[in-house]
Amino acid sequence: VATTVATTIFADRTSVYAGEQVNISVFYHDPAGRWSPLPGAEVLVGERTFITDADGRLTLTLDEPGTYDIVATKDGFATSEKFTLRVLPTPSGKPTPERNLRNPRMLEMGDVFQQQDSPAQPLSQPPARPPTTPAFGIIASFMALLIVVLRRM
Repeated sequence: VATTVATTIFADRTSVYAGEQVNISVFYHDPAGRWSPLPGAEVLVGERTFITDADGRLTLTLDEPGTYDIVATKDGFATSEKFTLRVLPTPSGKPTPERNLRNPRMLEMGDVFQQQDSPAQPLSQPPARPPTTPAFGIIASFMALLIVVLRRM
């Protein structure tokens, strides 16, 4: 009986302004029961295909506003659940917001829900606007750390 190995996508945000970078990581469920990086995974973004690096990571910059469906695939592994990334038009007269690299946010796509000030939404339904409060970054970072710790137990 053939088995497939579960995969999942992590991203540092669920919506961005056009021209902003979004960092995506792909992980698989290894034989020890941990989530490990999946190098060489194909990440399908709309109709374009990208490949993760040796650490299972990929950085994207999408210049066209719109909604992009993202999935990851690799031979011998299950296709990840679809994640939808919303790319918003850059507000006129304002520069694209800079990302706080000292406080990255890591959110799991799929069955984990996003923690924010408003009621939680499945990550397949991105918030109406990108999060901008410092509290969001702190909460999201804590939740990501908690997920990693719990999965290693």
